[in-house]
Order: sequence, then C-alpha cells, then structure tokens
Amino acid sequence: MESEILSQLRLLKIYAAAMTVVFAVLCLTALAPSTHKQKFGEIDAERINIVDANGSPQLIISNKDRFPEPVANGRELKGMRSVRPAGLVFYDAKGNEAGGLATFQMEKGKNSLIAFDYATAEAIGFSRFESDECAQNRLSMARDTPIPAHTSDSGVLVGAVGSSPRLTLA
Repeated sequence: MESEILSQLRLLKIYAAAMTVVFAVLCLTALAPSTHKQKFGEIDAERINIVDANGSPQLIISNKDRFPEPVANGRELKGMRSVRPAGLVFYDAKGNEAGGLATFQMEKGKNSLIAFDYATAEAIGFSRFESDECAQNRLSMARDTPIPAHTSDSGVLVGAVGSSPRLTLA
C-alpha cells in the first residue's frame, strides 16, 4: 500500500512539473511581441489616434463625442470649439493642431469643413453649408489679406466681408 502511494506521489510530482513548464511556455509566448502586421477587413472605433514614435499625435480620426479639443502652443484649449464635429484633425511636429476635415449638424443644416491652420493663427479653409433653403460654399483665407470684391464671369462672388476675406460660390 505504501509503495502504491509513493508511486502515485511520484506521478503527481512529474505531472505538476510538466504543467508548470507548459504554463511558463504559454506565458512567455503570449507576452512576446508580434513580428507580423495584423490585417482587418473592418474596424469599429469611436476614435483612432495616429502617433509618432514619441507618442505625440499626428492624426486623430474621431466621432463627434470623442473629438479632440484644439491644441495651440502645446496647450489643449478646453471648451474652445463652438461645435462638436466628427472628422479628422492633423497635427504638426510640435503637437499643435494644423488643420482637419470635419462635418457637423446644426439646427439650420449640415456643415462640412476642410481647414489648414498656420502658426500665426491664420488659416485657409473650405466649407459647405446645406439646408432645406440653400446650399453655400465658402473659401475663408487668412485674416487681413486684402481681396478685391468682384463677380467673375462664372457668377462667383469674390470679396472681403469685414476683415475676413471670402470666396462664395452661390
């Protein structure tokens, strides 16, 4: 009887040692970095951050609920967006917002915008506003840049409105 118990105990020790080795191998292979790229047919996400090697954002793609706050001079400007669009935002090498593509719904209609910002707080952008009553395209350029007002042969009104130059395609 005693030799049978010793035999079973020896078998149990071998089994425990083998399971410990298997568990260690599984843990080490699970934690090892993958060397191949993953490929997806479709991804559902609320926000995707594309970052450089240092973790600084280069591009953010987001829905309206997770759209980032503007960043200027390395500081996030909380509450400075007048609307919460969905779209994407480009960042410069210093992490400042450098432009983007956005679309958002307002009470009066839908607005789509493409903008490119400059370090001097100037920007150039193209926007399209659509509602039940009208559709309007607008090209906004850097403030205080004089543009003479005139109507081209194709019916395009070009001119400055206040201190903000505009190109309006009616």
